[in-house]
Amino acid sequence: MSRNVADLAALSRQLVREWVDMLDPDQRGRAMMPFDSIDRLTWAYVPGDRNGLAIRDMSTAQREAAMALVDAGLSARGADEVRAIMARERVLGELERRAGQGGWAQRDPERYWFAIHGQPDPAKPWGWRVDGHHISVRMTVVDDEVAVTPLFLGVNPARVPPEPGGGTHLLAAEESLARDLLARLSDAQKAIAVFDPVAPDDILTSNLRRFEPGSLPLGIAYASLEPGQRASFERLVRHYLARAAYVSAATAWAELEVAGLGGLTFAWAGLEEPGHGHYYVVRGDRFLIEYDNTQDRANHVHSVWRDAARDWGDDLLAAHYAAFDHR
Repeated sequence: MSRNVADLAALSRQLVREWVDMLDPDQRGRAMMPFDSIDRLTWAYVPGDRNGLAIRDMSTAQREAAMALVDAGLSARGADEVRAIMARERVLGELERRAGQGGWAQRDPERYWFAIHGQPDPAKPWGWRVDGHHISVRMTVVDDEVAVTPLFLGVNPARVPPEPGGGTHLLAAEESLARDLLARLSDAQKAIAVFDPVAPDDILTSNLRRFEPGSLPLGIAYASLEPGQRASFERLVRHYLARAAYVSAATAWAELEVAGLGGLTFAWAGLEEPGHGHYYVVRGDRFLIEYDNTQDRANHVHSVWRDAARDWGDDLLAAHYAAFDHR
C-alpha cells in the first residue's frame, strides 16, 4: 500500500512503463494517446467499443500488468469489484442467451479497454484509464498529485440465482448502506429526503463531461441529522471513497471534512421496500455520489463518485499550468 500520494504516483508511473514495455508497436499505438486528446475526457458505461487496447488483444502477461494499474489505483475491494463486474458479463450473456435475447454474444469479460494519456513523466501531466460496460476507472497524475474521479461502477445483474453465477450479489453495500440511512430517518425527515416516489431510470448526470451539483435533488442535510444518523451517512460516503486506493480515499475524506460535512445532503427516490426501483444522491458544493437501480426489475446498478472541481484532474491541472506560466 502506498504511504502517500507521491508514492502512489511513482508506483503508477513504474507500472505503466512496465506494461508499455511489454507491448508491440501496434499495441502501443492503440494504447498510447496524447494527454490533450478528447478521448481522455470521454467516458461511457454502456456496452460498445472504446478507444484503447482491449484486454482480448493482450497476452496473459500483458493483462496482468494492465490489471496491476487497477490494483494500485483502487483499494483491494475496489479492484476485486472491477474484476467481478468484468466476469459478470459472462453471466449476463448466458442469461440473455437463455432468454433468447439478441446481442448476448457481445457480453465478453475481455471487452474492456486500457489507455494511457500522455507520458508517465514526473514533470508532465499524464493518466491512465480502463473503460467498458459498467466500468469507467481512471487516474490523472499531476505534479505527484492524483485525481481518480469520475469513478463509475455498475453491474447487471446485481443479484444472480445459484446458476449461473453462484448466487452472488455485487455492489450490495451501495444499496444496504443507503437503506440503513433511510431507515434511520423519522417520517418528518423522510418527507424532506424523499423527493419522488418513482425513481429515475438512470443516474441523472449520466456520463456528462461536467455536472452542476446544484441541478440535482437537494434532500436532507447532514447538519440536521442526529449523531446515529450522521454516522450512517458517513459510512455511506466512506464506502464510495474506499473504492479508491487508501491515500486517495483519505485525501478525499479530509477535503470533505475541511469543507464541512454539514454541507452534504442525501436525497432518495423510489419506494423504501427492497426489490423496487430506487435512486439516491449525496451532494455538496462540488462532491457527488449518485446511484440508480431501476432497470431489469431493480437488479441493474449504476453508481458513480464525482468531484466537480477534481474530475479529470481539472483543479490539479489549473494549478500546474498557473505555476508553469508563472515560471
